Amino acid sequence: MTRVSSSPSTAAHGSQTASDPSAVSDSKPEAPAPSPDSVRTALRALATDGPPSPGSAFRETVAEADAATPSAPDAAAFVCAGRLPELSRAVADAEAAGETRVAATGRRALATLRRLDAAAGRAFGSDPEDAERVATTDGGFDDSGGPGDDGRDHFRRGHDIVLPRTDQSANR
Repeated sequence: MTRVSSSPSTAAHGSQTASDPSAVSDSKPEAPAPSPDSVRTALRALATDGPPSPGSAFRETVAEADAATPSAPDAAAFVCAGRLPELSRAVADAEAAGETRVAATGRRALATLRRLDAAAGRAFGSDPEDAERVATTDGGFDDSGGPGDDGRDHFRRGHDIVLPRTDQSANR
């Protein structure tokens, strides 16, 4: 197999053969894979028509976490997405940058989300499918009141005695 080149130096020295590695190698040497952070920064720069300011990443993460805390489904989605370590890094970055208000907001959100994560872990064990179900649906549980309850709410249990509902006022 012969590679033909129109350059004068190759024509003067004869043709190069396939046994010559420089003649066969048309591909670039493999470069190491880019880090996820550099990819994220490049994509953010494309989306926002410019690179982010050095401190905007931690501000954005803290703002997203703070916005998620008032809503249980949003907070559960934040936790289930595995973003607690990211929030922890953002709080540390805010403290390092001297952004005391952002750091304080981030610490409050982190404490709230960690309590939610711990409560979900106690309630559902360590099965991530259970936590994901709670974050994305109504929890998958019925509102019937427990095992053996048929969902009708006209009887309430009281010390193993079934008491019918009455029309008496609560402040009696």
